[in-house]
Amino acid sequence: MCFCNNCRKSTGSIGMANSWYSKRRAFKITKGAGALRTYKDHATDSGGTVERSFCSNCGSPMIAENRSKFPDAVIVTYGTMELETGKMWKPELEFFCKRKADWLETPVETVKFHEL
Repeated sequence: MCFCNNCRKSTGSIGMANSWYSKRRAFKITKGAGALRTYKDHATDSGGTVERSFCSNCGSPMIAENRSKFPDAVIVTYGTMELETGKMWKPELEFFCKRKADWLETPVETVKFHEL
């Protein structure tokens, strides 16, 4: 989960639920790649430029990349993933917790917190 201002604005919500993948190993766009459009988000808390790709047909945020900070990673928004039947996703890390809504509680035993 990322609670930085940019992820909150990108989703229009309290934060962005993400999964991180190594481009070389675990991530592949299987259809619709031609509909992706990307904007470069320079005003980030981390200081790196985040390339945010979204679907030009429906507007859904799809992937994000911060090549200067994490050159081998692709960040996929949870709501756009097709998971195996019966497989549930749950957050394991939280970023920019200082921007997290006070009323949102996360069970401490399930998540590692990172202050960036």
